[in-house]
Amino acid sequence: FEFSLDRKTGKVWLMSKNVSLSSPTTHASKADVEQMALNSLSAVGVSTDEIGEMLVRRLMSQIGNRDGSNVVTAPKAYKVLVQRTISGVEVYGSRLVLSYKLDGTFYKMIGRWPALDRSKPVVEIGVSPAEAAGVVLDRLSETQGYDTHLGIPNFKNVLVPYPGCAGGYCLKLATAASYIPDTGRGHGKIVELIIDYSGGVL
Repeated sequence: FEFSLDRKTGKVWLMSKNVSLSSPTTHASKADVEQMALNSLSAVGVSTDEIGEMLVRRLMSQIGNRDGSNVVTAPKAYKVLVQRTISGVEVYGSRLVLSYKLDGTFYKMIGRWPALDRSKPVVEIGVSPAEAAGVVLDRLSETQGYDTHLGIPNFKNVLVPYPGCAGGYCLKLATAASYIPDTGRGHGKIVELIIDYSGGVL
């Protein structure tokens, strides 16, 4: 394996050097791949109580003629997307992507999973996304010229890691707002805004 860990940012990169590039003769199921992902996460020290949403995606390849004829689609690999949570609340920006061959052979893991200082109690959610919506919309208007015709934001509470704790990153409560602006020529890239409501909680 090749392994890289930036302890300052929590960026993780792990890749197997002995994976054959030939197509496997057997295919693992999505359930099998999910269990393999859990085993891989456990092997690198990821606690099960910090594993939130886990999505298993099968990657497909497609070949054919330029005119669209004789198109053949076939499964190529698996990707597993893992979101980090604390007591059910998303840790903003902390996620991992694991790659597997069709037979379930591990290939690569990349993402950001910084060490957190869990000696402090879990932050209690004091501001709901609905309560924060008005403030967030005002901030969007001030900073990005937001108008409702650009798209309606989605709101959610998140925990944002920030440096400063001896045992790892601290966590502060925030509200995340995201929307996809309508540029008039189709939708643009997702815009995200984080509003910090932690105040004196931590």
